[in-house]
Amino acid sequence: MFGVVSRFLSRLWDGTPTDEVKNLKDGADNEIFSTKTQNENNINLHGAKFETGELKKVIFGYVTKLYDNSGLVDDEVHFTFDKVIGGVRPALNSEVQVRASRASVHDGWRADQVEVIATDWDELGDEGTEEVLIGDVTDINEKYMIVSHDTHCPMTSLAFGYIPCKGDWVRAEVIRDRGLVCDVKVVKPLREKSLTGTVTSVGCGHGYINTDIFFTSGVCRTNYVPRKGHTVRVTAIESNQGNYCKWRAVKVEPKIPRRETNIPNMMGLRTESKFTKKLLENKEDVVITDKINFPDVTLDKVQETILFIRNDGINSVVLKSVDGLSKESLFKISFIGQEMMGDDSQDGMNDSGRLQFNVQINPQSSIELKVTVNSRLLGEFNQLVAFNFGEFQIGRYFTANVRDKQQHLLDAKTPYHKRKFIDKKDALNRVLETRNNQQWVIPGERPMFKQKTINISTKLYQYEIPRTLRQYILNKMDLCGLVPSLAEPLSTRNYKERFSALLHSEEVQMELEMREFDLQQVSLKPAGEFLGLAVPGLAEGRPSLLIGDRVILCVSGASTNSPKYEGFIHEVLSSEVLLKFHEDFHSTYDMDSYNVMFFFNRTTLRRSHKAVESAKYLGDQ
Repeated sequence: MFGVVSRFLSRLWDGTPTDEVKNLKDGADNEIFSTKTQNENNINLHGAKFETGELKKVIFGYVTKLYDNSGLVDDEVHFTFDKVIGGVRPALNSEVQVRASRASVHDGWRADQVEVIATDWDELGDEGTEEVLIGDVTDINEKYMIVSHDTHCPMTSLAFGYIPCKGDWVRAEVIRDRGLVCDVKVVKPLREKSLTGTVTSVGCGHGYINTDIFFTSGVCRTNYVPRKGHTVRVTAIESNQGNYCKWRAVKVEPKIPRRETNIPNMMGLRTESKFTKKLLENKEDVVITDKINFPDVTLDKVQETILFIRNDGINSVVLKSVDGLSKESLFKISFIGQEMMGDDSQDGMNDSGRLQFNVQINPQSSIELKVTVNSRLLGEFNQLVAFNFGEFQIGRYFTANVRDKQQHLLDAKTPYHKRKFIDKKDALNRVLETRNNQQWVIPGERPMFKQKTINISTKLYQYEIPRTLRQYILNKMDLCGLVPSLAEPLSTRNYKERFSALLHSEEVQMELEMREFDLQQVSLKPAGEFLGLAVPGLAEGRPSLLIGDRVILCVSGASTNSPKYEGFIHEVLSSEVLLKFHEDFHSTYDMDSYNVMFFFNRTTLRRSHKAVESAKYLGDQ
């Protein structure tokens, strides 16, 4: 035994390791390298990334448990309220950013710092300072994009249409509070340029334009395969893509020569419009009654009117014929005093629709024609009739509106008084105020629906409207500049971007329309466990309210920082809705006047976004 130990020690002193020691050392090195690699790539579902080994980490999670002076984040990290920035107690299910640590790998995680991520209706803390952060994208995961290794930007803050890639240079508008980034307003490419270039090389799924612009096949127009030497139109953003490439293409399409405009066709259309306008004018001192209109004709009844043709000139003119009427036409024309039996007045009409007259009109005299409408069909009728005087023609439109007797029963018995809605400009200001101002909202009680066993394989995300897109819509700017796919033919490549933009635009319009129905200085009445709110126009669906929709009450004339009360619709009646608020509001309500804002349920829109997102799995079908 002593001999074995002495030989082992001698080998250590002379620097010649044994096979056992060498194997032990190699195994330890591999284990250390494996642990280091695992720690560097360890990112959890919320985007958490380890900072120093397994003893410290930063996570983005949700508050899952709350106790008297502490709580849990994702049922894993324990925190106390004195670790929360600002000293504000976070609400249950609120999103937080946590810097956590533990003494050893066998101990639990404890929070060293907790920062509450503010939402639209629950802004916490004082307003920070706005800054512009410029950096490159260093990492991307499912929910966050990391800029310059230390700033986490949520994917919802990306400018609409921008898909980030590692190496992109971006410009992030952030709000910094107490030295930390507490909110990211928008992230967009730092620089963008459009140019016409030449494809210099093409590889497998990628290529280069003008040697310094990198592109992939995914940004090319549908069914277009670039080849070396092709002239293309490129939209590129600044990005480090290696091989001395400082730009990355986001859109590539072939340059197609502009086709010559079909000038003869355009000239023909303009000539026809001028001809019609010229035809309706009086000519050669001959004047014809302007409007031949039958505004209210009962079905199967005959109505008539008089048409005058006056010659104000010094020479006689001859009305040779009337063109444009047929034997099946609703309109008939004849001289005054001539009997009209059925279609007798049209006996002189030929197959081309010309009715012969050959009537002379002396100077400073006139003739009268009887125009009759025989209403055999319902609807509005418009007929262009031309009076032919040989050397010139004068046209007139004959119009009639034929109605049934029972249609008169649907006419309003009392005059219509338009409801005074909130002005659209005021509605726009309310939407902007709702999005920008800090809100202190006391939550209400949601309606309880019958639980159904439904296996949902994927989560339904919120699909919030990007700030940039909302600003474009509210400011009535051209969306094609922000979403180029709206001006392109629909394809599988731009399907998601195109319909996502349309759904977001529809949601903004719905918000504006809902703001027009807001109520001012109204009172609620108790109705059992609910509070009833009378809504004008509810029976006509203006506004259209459903169970589960949300309302916000604020005291009339109060400041924007005053508390607001959230309520949910539990029942919709003919002219009122039954609401439930926080139990404290029900117990203290004393018929006070409030301003009411309505909000629709976004679930249907979120499902539509999910369907658009899933369309890529259908391929080109």
